[in-house]
Amino acid sequence: MDVILHTQHQQAKQLNLGGKAAGLFHLESLHAKVPPFFVISSEAFRQHLPEREWGEFLLEQAHLNPETPNQPLPKAQALCEAIRKKTIQASLREEIEQAFQIVPATHYAIRSSMIGEDSIEHSFAGQLESFLFQSDLEAVIQSIQNCWCSAFQNRVLLYRKRAGLIPEDIRVAVVVQKMVKSEVSGVLFTVDPQSGHRSHIWVSAAWGQGEGVVSGACNCDEFIWHKREGELHHTVADKDIMFVSDPKSHTGTREEETPPEKRHIRSLPTEHLHKLCTRAAQLETSFAYPLDIEWALEGEEIFFLQARPITALPEAPNEDGPVVVWDNSNIQESYCGVTTPLTFSYAQRAYHTVYRQTMEALSIPQETIDESHRWLKNLLGIIRGRIYYNINNWYRGLSYFPSFGKNKADMEEMMGLKDPVDFIEDQQLDLVQKIAKLPRMAITLGRLLWAFRQLRHTVPAFQDRFETICSALSLEKIRTMHFSQLMELNEQLRLDVQEKWHVPIINDFYVMMSTGGLRRFLTQNGLSNALQLQNHLLAGEPGIESTEPTKILVGLADTLRLDDAFMKEIPDLDDEAFYKRLQNHSPETQKILSHYIQRYGDRVMGELKLETETLRENPNFLVQILRNYLQN
Repeated sequence: MDVILHTQHQQAKQLNLGGKAAGLFHLESLHAKVPPFFVISSEAFRQHLPEREWGEFLLEQAHLNPETPNQPLPKAQALCEAIRKKTIQASLREEIEQAFQIVPATHYAIRSSMIGEDSIEHSFAGQLESFLFQSDLEAVIQSIQNCWCSAFQNRVLLYRKRAGLIPEDIRVAVVVQKMVKSEVSGVLFTVDPQSGHRSHIWVSAAWGQGEGVVSGACNCDEFIWHKREGELHHTVADKDIMFVSDPKSHTGTREEETPPEKRHIRSLPTEHLHKLCTRAAQLETSFAYPLDIEWALEGEEIFFLQARPITALPEAPNEDGPVVVWDNSNIQESYCGVTTPLTFSYAQRAYHTVYRQTMEALSIPQETIDESHRWLKNLLGIIRGRIYYNINNWYRGLSYFPSFGKNKADMEEMMGLKDPVDFIEDQQLDLVQKIAKLPRMAITLGRLLWAFRQLRHTVPAFQDRFETICSALSLEKIRTMHFSQLMELNEQLRLDVQEKWHVPIINDFYVMMSTGGLRRFLTQNGLSNALQLQNHLLAGEPGIESTEPTKILVGLADTLRLDDAFMKEIPDLDDEAFYKRLQNHSPETQKILSHYIQRYGDRVMGELKLETETLRENPNFLVQILRNYLQN
């Protein structure tokens, strides 16, 4: 049997007819509205192949380079010509004539259905040929042969090679389908291909035949339809062109201007969208996988022309659970780019530890701290290798302090959030709840204000203690330690430093709330550029440690620039030679470099990442900065 009719579902199951034909038979079996069709089996294709040209083609394919897109393939071209010139078998011609009687139509669409095409593994999207509005028997037979030939085009052969498919397995069935003369047509995805939402259906529609939509030549209206709630959103495009029937052309369609009255109106009315998406959702359930569907609207009838699996989708968002907001506007400065799991685990523990200490320092009840363990442990998250703040959990921490709304705005400003999270609002408590909460809030506020007042003493004491601990460390000794000694040192530093880190956090709160108060004061006094003015007022603050590395290097560059012999020598030196020349320049230069690396040797890009090379290990970053200063 070389020709299989659209009603012959059981017979079709016994044959391998390619993804496109299989999808149509499946649609037909589910009683979807499918234009009548018949299929020329892949066995008819193999019987039609000229033996000599086929053998030469296989030899040529053995040397095909999948990375060379425009390489000449003369044997594939010769095979195509032979396929077109060879007369089809009389028995096949007779079966096609009989199928014409069962599937009568004014015009037919002829589409290739290669084995492996439109499958879950391989899509071959848009690579094989289709021929529309073919009317008589001879035109249909010629289109069938052209569909067979399309399997031997360069782009198809390269796609197969890259996918690891062998040329001996090339088999092409052909779908001959009653042509739908559509007023509107388009494509539909039963899952949103952009957001990954499994509950959304994404529809693209344009006037006329679907070739303009599939090829991307037409501007299309777009619709988002929720499987439970209905239409969510639509965008009406300027549909300046449309594709209409033209049986005289090679493909059977031609491009023409859209009538002015149709250009800016919605191409798919609400009732048709509802009918289309409701049926598509049912079909997705029956197929048991997300579908890419081509459809057409003729009169009041919606026809399903193709249905194939969607082969690639973004990860599905969490549509049922709580909304969690992640942001790395601020933290990416310290943990830039992809971060190793080792660094993340260390950072996660550090944040947990220091904020637990801060809660203890502010006399928050131990029971409350214990209950906060889950969110304290998850102040950070790692997503595709990058570290983010879990904004929800930071807001939970702020809820223990008075004036949540002001603190929320100040924290968002400090973190650099470009889009503040509006769904988290200040707690709305009734009078009884406020009275019950008042004692704890009063204690926390009192402890916080007292801690702020003590910063003038606690910050210098913290700095002195930190300097004492750091000065006692010997880098040379650390490099010779065994693993057990390193782990012991790491644990000791955790107890001496990380477990006593609440003073910097309280200082951060003080800075956050103070700068927030200043910004509000400037705004309330009618200054439209309050944020810019605030930055200018704070920028001149003396004694900021983070500016010292720049000052040292700028000063060193100014001194070196006075040495003409040195300036003439350095352009020809590579980075390693330049650094050695710097060290030998003068005792004063050597002293400045030694002090800089001793004091600021860990201040590099990604300085908090354990995997980052510091200036102590590789001074190239320092060399590059100095070169830039010297050249400018």
